[in-house]
Amino acid sequence: MNATQWAAWVGALGAVANACWNIYAKSKEGPCLVLTAYPDMIFMPTPPGDPKHVSVTVHNVGTLATTLTNLTLQTYDSKWKQRRRKATGHFVVINYQGPALTYKLEVGTQWQALVKQDERLDALLADDKVWCAVWHTFSKRPVETKIPKLRPPIK
Repeated sequence: MNATQWAAWVGALGAVANACWNIYAKSKEGPCLVLTAYPDMIFMPTPPGDPKHVSVTVHNVGTLATTLTNLTLQTYDSKWKQRRRKATGHFVVINYQGPALTYKLEVGTQWQALVKQDERLDALLADDKVWCAVWHTFSKRPVETKIPKLRPPIK
């Protein structure tokens, strides 16, 4: 192989590597939301009635800002139905403590809300089939996370 062929191969491999890097970089561009939800949160000191809350936190770890539009809860009968987005129950959360939706979530910032747990939500959480979802303007699908099962109270 002479020097001309060697240079042609190096140039061709460099072009392919550059194209692959551009595809990877474009696929990772935009907002990337990390959603966490924890049940049974209580205030200290405890207010009258000892209310419990689900704590919902959304972090934007992507490269662009987005606008949060809705906070919802879904129930799924199985993991397969969750992957196919075939929920058996849909609930839009409108009463919560935290910044109002719609909310512009900048890169590196977080949005946090507390959803009060009532008897109906406790019953759903006991079944261990509740998922929390946040809808935003950069996607047609929500970002979802499973809310962990309720634990017995510590005595």
